[in-house]
Amino acid sequence: MRTTTRWLGLWVLALLAVVASACGDSEDASGPPEIVEGRTVCDECGMIIDEIRFAASVRTADGDERRYDDIGGMLAQGHRDGILDDAEIWVHDFESHEVLDAPDATFVLSGEVPTPMGWGVVAFGSAADAGALADEIGGTAVSWAELVERSSGDDLDPAQLHHDHDADMNDVAETDDDHDMADMAETDDDHDMADMAETDDMHTEEGEG
Repeated sequence: MRTTTRWLGLWVLALLAVVASACGDSEDASGPPEIVEGRTVCDECGMIIDEIRFAASVRTADGDERRYDDIGGMLAQGHRDGILDDAEIWVHDFESHEVLDAPDATFVLSGEVPTPMGWGVVAFGSAADAGALADEIGGTAVSWAELVERSSGDDLDPAQLHHDHDADMNDVAETDDDHDMADMAETDDDHDMADMAETDDMHTEEGEG
């Protein structure tokens, strides 16, 4: 009887251990994959993640966990694999290092920020803080949706992310203004030539008279 009771007790303990382990795994799966500075390897470039403030992590719809040393690298691989729409994605506040849900963060794009792989993308939990840094270094503050859209090209590179679309519009407007000025100058020249020709004709008629 004692033997049976002992085996029953061991079986119950084993069952509790299995349940506790399952609960622990479930809890871990609800948050971002762990990143240990100086130890965790980036899934995009294979390098060690040394600065958490530039890092990002992803859990795909099928539970695959990925870690990155640079937000830009995460975007590049995410677009290639088509996982950005359905995955859970986390980034870190550039100043506080706090973990952020990527869709809730504001991002600053600038070649002046030396991120590990040169993408120049950093995240902030506060849109005001992001705007302040963008103003300070001449960068651009964008939402997650804007960042994903900017990084969606087939040949993604840092220059594409930093490209200022507003500047493009200004260039177009400036070009249009230049064309307008050129047209006006050409019209004035035509008028001047016509006036000169008319004056010459009048002089010729007077001389003949």
